[in-house]
Amino acid sequence: MMFSGKVLGIQESFLNKWDSDVKYKIAEGKSVLQFNLGQPDFACPEFVKEAIKIVNGKDKNNFYNHTGGTDKLRFLLADLQKKTFGLEYNKEEVIVTNGAKEALFLAFAAILNGNDEVIVVAPHWPTYVEQVKFFGGLPVVVDITNNFGLNIEAIKKAVNENTKAIVINNPNNPVGMIYGREDIGEIVELAEKHNLIIISDEVYNSTVFDGKKHISVADFPGAKERAIVIDGFSKTLSMTGYRLGFAFSSREIIDNMIKVKSNINGNTNSFFQMVVEEVLANHFEDYLRFVDMAKGEYLKRRDFLCESLDGMKMEYKKPEGTFYLFAKIPKGFDMGSREFVESLLEKTGIAVAPGIFFGKSFDNYFRISFGTSMEDIVEGVKRMKKFLEETRH
Repeated sequence: MMFSGKVLGIQESFLNKWDSDVKYKIAEGKSVLQFNLGQPDFACPEFVKEAIKIVNGKDKNNFYNHTGGTDKLRFLLADLQKKTFGLEYNKEEVIVTNGAKEALFLAFAAILNGNDEVIVVAPHWPTYVEQVKFFGGLPVVVDITNNFGLNIEAIKKAVNENTKAIVINNPNNPVGMIYGREDIGEIVELAEKHNLIIISDEVYNSTVFDGKKHISVADFPGAKERAIVIDGFSKTLSMTGYRLGFAFSSREIIDNMIKVKSNINGNTNSFFQMVVEEVLANHFEDYLRFVDMAKGEYLKRRDFLCESLDGMKMEYKKPEGTFYLFAKIPKGFDMGSREFVESLLEKTGIAVAPGIFFGKSFDNYFRISFGTSMEDIVEGVKRMKKFLEETRH
């Protein structure tokens, strides 16, 4: 049987495949603490449940709608950007998608030709690389600096006549770092100089700590026309399963993303678009309170986790945002990240993500998600401490 070269040229999502392996252990009856997934543990907010009831009572909640999203939701999303970050978009510069992952897919589909190069800043979410490869592009991975800052000089050196775009993730998964105004400004300046597109994944923009402020790439003069800003509600409102993402860009780019989407799935779930319309139009204050509550909980979990890892003499970068912590494999373990996390899962029931998933240079790291409950984090710390005491050599 012959398969597409495009399909044979990519890998199944590493994180999804690893999660399947973890769930297999659970199905076998093993007690597993899941710190491997980027999924908040909060229940669906009450105001979202109320919105679902309201929409369920409406007519025509089951019909097709515009491929780019309903007019009302696109308007409300543009308004959300203005309220939260002071960014000016109109509804024609917004597309509503089946999760942020589809928004990325449509972005690459709209801009890439064969042999176009895309600079991807690492450590990175693995899907960026696989999607670029699927559309015939060449991912050029540039590692960040030793202190987990943007390596601007290395990015500049990676640009050539075939470079089409730069992908950044701010706040960053898996490290939890936040890029500052100066670094983002240099990326924008570089993109303008070489006529590049910037794909900026900003899905964790509501989860920033310690008085930090999220700065969107679209906040810079001249950037909006060449930037595709990826966002969604999966992380913000604990709605990973509802699959509602969105992107902002120039109308020309959005129109071409819509053209691709029209030939894939027509439109994003009509019912849930109406639910989010209800939330943004009539429960906005509830929305803001939920975001603040979640951020407060993540902060407590982060601080407890950092204090616990300090006690175990482990090295890590303290997260400035997101709900991830990127830690070094402790000294005394002569193994790569995949072997380390498999051993950890087998011996302790702790599931984390291996650093190799986020770039070849990070095989001595692993990612912990503190999107799970404090109860599980406390238990996980106990198991980890015992594991280190018994296994280090």
